[in-house]
Amino acid sequence: MEPEHVCSAKAAPRGSDFFYATLYADAERRRALHAVEALWRELEQSITGASDERVSRARLEWWRGELDATFAGRPNHPVGRALLRAAEHFNLAREYLDEMVEGVELDLRYTGYQAFEDLGLYCYRTGAVRWMLFAEIQGIGHPRVNKFAHDLGTGLRLLELLQDAGRNCGRGIIHFPASDMERAGIKPADLMAPQTTEAVRGFFALQGDRVTEQLDHALAHLPEPARHDQLVGLIAERLGRALLAEIADDGYAVLDRRIELNPLRKLWLAWRTMRREKRRARKTRTPRP
Repeated sequence: MEPEHVCSAKAAPRGSDFFYATLYADAERRRALHAVEALWRELEQSITGASDERVSRARLEWWRGELDATFAGRPNHPVGRALLRAAEHFNLAREYLDEMVEGVELDLRYTGYQAFEDLGLYCYRTGAVRWMLFAEIQGIGHPRVNKFAHDLGTGLRLLELLQDAGRNCGRGIIHFPASDMERAGIKPADLMAPQTTEAVRGFFALQGDRVTEQLDHALAHLPEPARHDQLVGLIAERLGRALLAEIADDGYAVLDRRIELNPLRKLWLAWRTMRREKRRARKTRTPRP
């Protein structure tokens, strides 16, 4: 199977958020976006797909070696071959890919997070750096685009952690600040329960507010002339807000069930965002003299 097909199947299966976020990217950029996201999925599966920590560490070390081989021009894995092509076309920052490996490895060294600031490094490595790479692939064009990508990736990663709280907390991994739990009057055991209590709902609502804050910051940093190039991020931002609204409407019962937008709605939101940005670009285009 061709590397691009392997990456698309791994990174953006039909119906997924990333499938719709990248739907309107041109073919070369879409291949590169899928290659980076496929690496992330492979790294993530190194942790979630292994019952033995030694196996997880061995898999991550293999991927470190594969990144070395890729940037030496000798990739072995289809994802590595796709990343080599992306790196040649878009000058991908190797250090960001290394940060992704380090971010996944943080779950193996997990000891909890005392304050929101302590969670920042994890969100940077497992969320922000991906979107900074995505922004690079789409075309930076303005120095503030990196800040947009950083805050967008952080917000979307916080949203993923909220959406997957039932699964992660059930495994004993709580990606939420202990200081927030103390203020809400709850304990880690409350987050490991199979049902969402009222106190826990309020706690998760606070986490939802943080997602909104990060997404608001991201949009505030995005310069008007760069919006068209960053359509993938803008679609992802729109899908993220819609998902957060669904979670809120469900009373933040994320321990009870995992909320997901249906594919038709994702397609509608992606299309509307694309059309909105096209109209916006036409209105702001400088008239010819």
